[in-house]
Amino acid sequence: ALGADACAHRAALSSGLHTIAIPGGGLSTKAICPKSNLGLAQKILDAGGALISEHEPEYIARPYDFPSRNRIMVGLADAVLIIEAGAKSGTLITARLAVDYNRELLCIPHRIGDPHGEGGHTFLRLGAELITSPLHILEALRITPTEECTVSFLKKESLSPAEQKVYSLLEHPKTRDEIVRDSMLTINETLTVLMRLEFSELVKEEFGAWRRT
Repeated sequence: ALGADACAHRAALSSGLHTIAIPGGGLSTKAICPKSNLGLAQKILDAGGALISEHEPEYIARPYDFPSRNRIMVGLADAVLIIEAGAKSGTLITARLAVDYNRELLCIPHRIGDPHGEGGHTFLRLGAELITSPLHILEALRITPTEECTVSFLKKESLSPAEQKVYSLLEHPKTRDEIVRDSMLTINETLTVLMRLEFSELVKEEFGAWRRT
C-alpha cells in the first residue's frame, strides 16, 4: 500500500535487509495494487524477500480481503508497530490480532486530540508499549544494540537532491499535498524524505503542516 507500508519496505531495502509483503489480492502484475508499487514489489523479490498471498494470482483485492490478510502479517511478526490509527481504523483489527496472537504491540504517541492517534492511544492506555525512539523497538524485541546501532542524523550539507528539494520548499510551512505538488516527487518519495528529515530533527509536522525546525 501507499504510505507507511511502502516506506517500511523501502527503508528495509535501503538498509540491506530482506522484507516480506502480503498484498490483499493476488501476486500477478495485473493484481498488484497500486500499480505505482510494482517496481517496489520487484525490488523486494530481487533482495531475497517475498510476496505472500492466499489468493489466485489474478485475484483483485476487495476491501473485505484486508482483515484476513492482516492475520498473516501478524502471524509472521514478532511485534506490531502502530504508527497511526483512527478510532475506527482497520489498523485496530491488526492491533487486536497482535494481542490475540500474543505478539508485542508497540504504539507511537500523537498529539492530544489528533484523530489519527485515537486508536493507538487507546491501546497505550490498555498497556501497549510506548515507542518514542527507534531504540525502543530494539528494546521491545530484546535485541541488544551495538555501538553502531544509533540514529543517523542528516546534515543540511549532506542532503540528497530529493531531501534538499523538500527542505528548500519548507521555508514556509506546507501541507503534505502541497509538498508533493511543488516538489513533483511521488507520494512515496515525499513520505520517505519527510520521515528522514523528521528523524534528523530538520523538519516537523505541526497543525497539519510541515515546517523547518
